[in-house]
Amino acid sequence: MKRTYVVIGLAVIAAVAIATPSAGISLSKLIRKEVAKQISKATGPAGQAGTPGGTGAPGSPGVAGPGFNFTHSTGNPGPVLAQGGTYFAVVRVAISDASKTGACRVSDSVHGDLLAGGAFVTGSSGGFAFLSGMADLLADSHLQVSCFDTTETAVTITSVDWWISRVGP
Repeated sequence: MKRTYVVIGLAVIAAVAIATPSAGISLSKLIRKEVAKQISKATGPAGQAGTPGGTGAPGSPGVAGPGFNFTHSTGNPGPVLAQGGTYFAVVRVAISDASKTGACRVSDSVHGDLLAGGAFVTGSSGGFAFLSGMADLLADSHLQVSCFDTTETAVTITSVDWWISRVGP
């Protein structure tokens, strides 16, 4: 009886050995396929970050804004605006009166519009007032500066510098 089992076992081994190559699948291929499947599912700890890439190409230009295109002039009265619109002005006023405190204003002598105003304090040899502002002004506006001390007495203006830019319609 032992012989029968041995013969049957050998017959099964021979049958498997003969059948496997004819099916086209080898044991080594099955093992490689299973190992590849197991490796594809494997995950480990995250690695270190790589080095940064190079600088990219420049982006497209942004939308153009109104910007500032300042013109410079001197004197008081100041510039005459040929065109109406929104203007930005920076004004430097030299005051020769010593030891004064007061205020200056920039206005349109024709239409009466106020563009800017501000306080000043002069030292023993005079000083400066710096004013800036933005306003909608009419065409043919004549800009001027006037300054007064705290008793509303006019102070002596020795020079005025104007920087004017039209910034809108």
